[in-house]
Amino acid sequence: MPLPAGTDAFLELAFAAQLPLAWMGAELTETGDGTVTITVPFRDDLTTAGTGVVMGGIIATIADVAAGLSVITRLDPPRPITTLDFTSHQITAARGGQIVAVGQVEKVGRSFAVAGADVFVVKDGERQKCARLTATFAVA
Repeated sequence: MPLPAGTDAFLELAFAAQLPLAWMGAELTETGDGTVTITVPFRDDLTTAGTGVVMGGIIATIADVAAGLSVITRLDPPRPITTLDFTSHQITAARGGQIVAVGQVEKVGRSFAVAGADVFVVKDGERQKCARLTATFAVA
């Protein structure tokens, strides 16, 4: 199913408005009907000091944005949303490679939506899930 008119441009603006993502070096790498992928290159300054493990807050931020943008792909017309709550489960340590968050919408209602994101570490061509987020959003 094609995205609603103007959705790609709206997603780009919404992504660019998330200033911490620019600091992280995040890129909006893929969008589709109900899905969004965000990629962040591994950097030492994204890790918990001395561990080489990407901080949980960084992982949760990327996942929250991917899940939220996936909701926007299903709104016609596209419009802002607000995170109401989320639960993030770290599965394994994220070390090295790229951090890739794949957001997927679960359900969109008139005023609320539910979406999730799986987060992976991609290193040497291997992809390992490191976190899962589930979130509820208010739809404007």
